[in-house]
Amino acid sequence: MSIKKAYNTRAAARRRQRRLRARIALFMLAGGVLLVFAGLLALGERGPLAGLIPDRGTPRLQVSQDFVDLGAFRVGEPAHVTFTLTNTGDGPLRIKEQPYVEVVEGCCPPVPAVSSSVIMPGEQASLTLAFTMHAGMGGPHDFRVHLQTNDPAAPERELVVLSDWLE
Repeated sequence: MSIKKAYNTRAAARRRQRRLRARIALFMLAGGVLLVFAGLLALGERGPLAGLIPDRGTPRLQVSQDFVDLGAFRVGEPAHVTFTLTNTGDGPLRIKEQPYVEVVEGCCPPVPAVSSSVIMPGEQASLTLAFTMHAGMGGPHDFRVHLQTNDPAAPERELVVLSDWLE
């Protein structure tokens, strides 16, 4: 065998070996991507793909109480109320947007805090309002918290919070 032919044979073998290594690396990368996607999909409604997976079942929102009268407070004292939100249905309950507070009487609505925007069947979340009135803000306060969910029986719930602030 001539030197030139032997060189060409070795070069061809090296090229074949590089192509084989590239194919193996590509298959390993594709397999890794598939494993990561399968893992995210397995997390289901709690994972980062929760919004992409269609809901199964029907959610039902149960609220611990729809009406709370906190009573009288001195101006400057903190007040808070927590509503327990329970999903009694068999599908994921989604809080569609940040609940908003309507001021019927008084001033300075609190900002509601929700512990979770997705509540799985049988699980609970909390909606909390914490607020304080200052000098000049005394008198009765009537807040209506509007909560929008994917519960087909009651897509919007209104929670009433009353308080009376003494100067």
